[in-house]
Amino acid sequence: MKQDAIILIEEYNLTIEDTGIVGIIRISSKYGKGHPRVKWYAKPPKSATSPYLAVSISAQPKIRNTHLLPDKIARSVEHHVKKWVILNHEALLDFWKNGQFWYFDKILTFIDDLKKISG
Repeated sequence: MKQDAIILIEEYNLTIEDTGIVGIIRISSKYGKGHPRVKWYAKPPKSATSPYLAVSISAQPKIRNTHLLPDKIARSVEHHVKKWVILNHEALLDFWKNGQFWYFDKILTFIDDLKKISG
């Protein structure tokens, strides 16, 4: 790819290989009026209405399950997603604020540098 080519990526789906967590974690750069957050999906989302767990990006993340994810599933994973966000909150906030301006190679490096959790 040419270095001067620009590919804008506002969202990226991370898998267990990227996070250490079963399911999909969607990270995104800032857009609209949303607040810094990640979304966890039990399986790859197929539409904007797919159920998910929202976790704010901060050193003390907050959990919001207001998006049709069954409570039993949310409770089984929320600790893991929260732990992963705490480990990576500075990098995730950087992506939230600036990721829409990054070149593709920087995004790949960013994802590779994210810390994974175990069990």
